[in-house]
Amino acid sequence: MPRWQRAYAAVMVAIIGWSLAYVLCDLGRWPRLTYYPYEGDWAFVSGPPGQVPMNYVGTVLWGVAGAIAGAGVAVVGTHLWRRPLVPRAISLLGAWALTSFLFAGTYYMWNLWPF
Repeated sequence: MPRWQRAYAAVMVAIIGWSLAYVLCDLGRWPRLTYYPYEGDWAFVSGPPGQVPMNYVGTVLWGVAGAIAGAGVAVVGTHLWRRPLVPRAISLLGAWALTSFLFAGTYYMWNLWPF
């Protein structure tokens, strides 16, 4: 498998992993690192933290963990596959990555409704 295909697969699956973890941590109410600005404290909170605390850092950390896991899965998968990817597989990886990114953005946009 060419090196560019390994890198492409790793990046696309990392985007998919980021998007899934980013959305699932909110849907599943996973514990997230949350900052309380008035108190100046950090805590792990599962579920909605309230109106003032900021749990965005924890959400991003879950996304980073999902991206690392996704890239790891892609690297292992491409080392096991060894043959070059067909053009259809390359297109599907890109389409799934774009779709997952749009899904994550739409989910959080929906949470802001009404603006």
